[in-house]
Amino acid sequence: MSATAWWLTAIFLLIIAGELAHVRLTDRHGISPIASAAGVTLMLSLPLSGGLLGSATVLAGAVAVGVAAMVGTAIAEAAGMATSGVDVVGRVSNALVTGVLALLIAMSGLERTMERDGRDWVYALAI
Repeated sequence: MSATAWWLTAIFLLIIAGELAHVRLTDRHGISPIASAAGVTLMLSLPLSGGLLGSATVLAGAVAVGVAAMVGTAIAEAAGMATSGVDVVGRVSNALVTGVLALLIAMSGLERTMERDGRDWVYALAI
């Protein structure tokens, strides 16, 4: 298994675990800060290029975040924890906005001014 596959699997599992650590704020709203942070990390660690390929990558990343969030939510509901589909939509939209902004940065050429040292995953994890 490649390093990229390990990284994506770890983020996927972290989103699922984050959904199990869901915190209810009101009857209809809750937060999952771990799942949200993992979704943003995934989107920021995607290899982005301009054009249609970059857009497809962002969309695929958002779908992956959504699938992981739904799996985590299903497990949480099976365990008797109160969850909401609206919360999942919020996390997916958060990841999608992050991905679109990262794509815009990639298309503008700003990332080319940063030094490539092979530790992109460290920066994504820190964020």
